[in-house]
Amino acid sequence: MERRRGRTDRRGMRSVIGICIAMGSIVGSYVPELWGASDFSVTSLVFGALGGVAGLWVALRLQE
Repeated sequence: MERRRGRTDRRGMRSVIGICIAMGSIVGSYVPELWGASDFSVTSLVFGALGGVAGLWVALRLQE
């Protein structure tokens, strides 16, 4: 039974990590719109990637 709990916790954390990365990417992609840049610009892609990394960092902090 101990194994089952550990596996469930890991699966649950994987979904939390995925959600944090997705939300970070979405929020990061919209940041360039604050200064009038396009949704489909290189800046939006860069900020989306940075937001994903920030989301991963937040998820790893939640995991501790």
